[in-house]
Amino acid sequence: MSSPWHRGHRLRLSLLLVLTSCGLGVTWWMAAGTGDGSSQLAWLEAAITAVLVAAVAETLWLLAGHRAVTRRKRTLAVRVVAATARIDRIPAASRPAAGGVCTAERMTRYHRGDCPLVGRKPVVWSSVEESRRAGRRPCGICDP
Repeated sequence: MSSPWHRGHRLRLSLLLVLTSCGLGVTWWMAAGTGDGSSQLAWLEAAITAVLVAAVAETLWLLAGHRAVTRRKRTLAVRVVAATARIDRIPAASRPAAGGVCTAERMTRYHRGDCPLVGRKPVVWSSVEESRRAGRRPCGICDP
């Protein structure tokens, strides 16, 4: 999966962090060249400002990533709802008897027949007890 940050986000963060580093370097160099406490205090204030700029830049970067992840989660939720709607169109002949669960080859979990994770995979029906004996666990989505 791709990064939630696009190139512009990374470029802005990098630029602000480089500026912060330069600012810290300049303030350290200028403060180190003087023994006067009031002059050093002014450079200390400038250094604190540089650190605050970095903190704001990183916070904005994280918020941009959070917004991107939230958008992706919403998109995924819409896709899951659409997939669930397609499950309702499965013919009744392929649905289990009462109490049955389904699995497919290489699945480590057992599912209800209407689980969106099963989709249109070829499934084998069994009881919950048989699935557990085979080492399978219940699905966390459909909760059979």
